Amino acid sequence: MIALQETHLTMELEFAFKAYAPSMDIFFAHGTSQSGGVLIALRHSINASGSVVMWLGKHGIVLDVQQACGYYRIINVYAPVEGDKRKQFLINLSAWVIPNATVILGDFNSIECHEDKSF
Repeated sequence: MIALQETHLTMELEFAFKAYAPSMDIFFAHGTSQSGGVLIALRHSINASGSVVMWLGKHGIVLDVQQACGYYRIINVYAPVEGDKRKQFLINLSAWVIPNATVILGDFNSIECHEDKSF
């Protein structure tokens, strides 16, 4: 599995990406050429079928995956940078969690202190 954040991929670039990686099922939540966007890619060889449950705008994607061994949910996020928006995003994200069957990964844009932030 590949999970990318802040991809800046537009619809046009999605087709090019899929052509470059034909052995993968690729799921996008599009950002703009300036910000956001996430991607989840699953290899065909894992024999999984995925379906997008929800796009969280340019900030995430919720993907349900079915395999012979079971069902699970993958959530890839690129959380908003602004503190209040990030907090609300994470609160809303909790509604998509399936207990004992969810993997959440991504860029949470959490920093310990202001000096940690890159400009």
